[in-house]
Amino acid sequence: MSDRSVEELLHEHVLGAHSPCESLLASGVFPEGWVDRYLDLLASVATIYSGQAMLPRKSVWTVQFASWYLPLRYEAWCAQGQRSNSETIGQLARLRIPSELFITDGLGHQSRVDDRLEPDSVAKR
Repeated sequence: MSDRSVEELLHEHVLGAHSPCESLLASGVFPEGWVDRYLDLLASVATIYSGQAMLPRKSVWTVQFASWYLPLRYEAWCAQGQRSNSETIGQLARLRIPSELFITDGLGHQSRVDDRLEPDSVAKR
């Protein structure tokens, strides 16, 4: 691997020169191996921040982009009258679930929500 951080590699993979946006818009498919590389990078970032109270904004934005905006790119391709591609649909599902779990604390991280508020104290407000 290079001297760049895994967070930078993930960002470059999603939004930089390796971004699948053009491929999804032009042909409705991911570049070969893109989803597997994304999942590997995401797992590395998740490991680095496991147990941390906060996540870096750039990493959250990158993962959120992959989870939300890549499906929109695919939907734009479909809206041009293209037939749906079951392989791409499956790949979108494969990347979306771990992405959402990373953002929402589903990978076993400590809670990123302030635990000082008990349900009863919230109900009394």
